[in-house]
Amino acid sequence: MRYLNAIAAHELFVATGVYRRYAGGALSDYSESFTQHEHKGGALLVRIDQDARFTEGWSRLAEVLHEPDGTVARVKIQTNYNSTNSPFRMMKTDYSFFDDYVQVARITDGTHESFEIPLPDKTFVRLIDFNFYWGVTLRWAQQPDASKYPVFVPFMRPHMPPGQVFSGTLPEVVAQSIESVEQSGSVRDLTRYATRSRVVWVDEYDVPMKLQNVQANQIDVLQDYAHR
Repeated sequence: MRYLNAIAAHELFVATGVYRRYAGGALSDYSESFTQHEHKGGALLVRIDQDARFTEGWSRLAEVLHEPDGTVARVKIQTNYNSTNSPFRMMKTDYSFFDDYVQVARITDGTHESFEIPLPDKTFVRLIDFNFYWGVTLRWAQQPDASKYPVFVPFMRPHMPPGQVFSGTLPEVVAQSIESVEQSGSVRDLTRYATRSRVVWVDEYDVPMKLQNVQANQIDVLQDYAHR
């Protein structure tokens, strides 16, 4: 797994795993790895490595810092393309979240930009471009009044603004159940969420064990998973 910043000595291990993708039943070269570590005071840092270099010609590294209550404090994302006709070679975006706004710094192939985007109260940061964040997003979407809360969505393309606040942009859960799933020789009870485009199986830590993209006919399966 590759990192934006190496794991420091003071960080305490929480979880790690790698999602492997099956497209049309065949194992793809795409992978998505993550680690989760605890910092002093209870903050959590999630590192993610999305590796599509050998399938679509790009890769993405991310760090997401969570406050002890789970809210997102900072997000760093670096996307690289490795083909000559790519929209860019490298884009780095740094989001720092405050009470009523998010401060954004973005560098695209050496061009610097900065933004401040107002955030209404109780804004949820939607990070479902990463498999790891589907679990917490679906749990949030199940709140009775979730549709009333604003949602901040980071954008990953340089011709777009770095992000925008929306209403009603959480996945709609059409069915939820508990399902016993065999994994690594043992049976676990997982929460199964069905949306209009995906089926996601989530463990007790909100970590997705399996994600089925119905429209794309692909399944991401979590492997080498460990949780303290």
